[in-house]
Amino acid sequence: MSDISIISATLSRKAFINPIAQMSKVRIVVIPHKGIKINHYHNLESLIIGKMRGTQLNAKFDTDPNIKKVSLNNYLQAHDMLSKDRIDAIAGSEAGILYFYSQHASNKHMDINEQYLLEERERWLHMTKQSEYQNLIPVLEKAVIKLQKAGTFDAIKQYYIQ
Repeated sequence: MSDISIISATLSRKAFINPIAQMSKVRIVVIPHKGIKINHYHNLESLIIGKMRGTQLNAKFDTDPNIKKVSLNNYLQAHDMLSKDRIDAIAGSEAGILYFYSQHASNKHMDINEQYLLEERERWLHMTKQSEYQNLIPVLEKAVIKLQKAGTFDAIKQYYIQ
């Protein structure tokens, strides 16, 4: 078990972790196949949307019986299904989707300008309550703030997404 991690806190996790500092915000989006427009949430009802197996993206979206969702094993499978018109869109972390597609030059099938934002989440650095290093929380908090002010996290994100 690790002592620290960068995650979005959920009610079930809060009993086991101490927040240290906000690291970033993560956009949870639906990115459609080229030619498909998503102007409103209800537009999702006419689509078949791929999402990574076991992910929780947005409470309304995840439980909406009017939206057809297909569980996928990975982004390579998502690309294959999108390129063969088996799904109409991909839902997930904007950074994760864009990174995969930038690495595989596969974005000819999707329209990143037509993203639909489901949710924006905060990602925090957390430490498990069982960690023996609780005394380092203030040091870690200061380090994160210093790196944020220097633009280090933004530079890392840009390096891997482009």
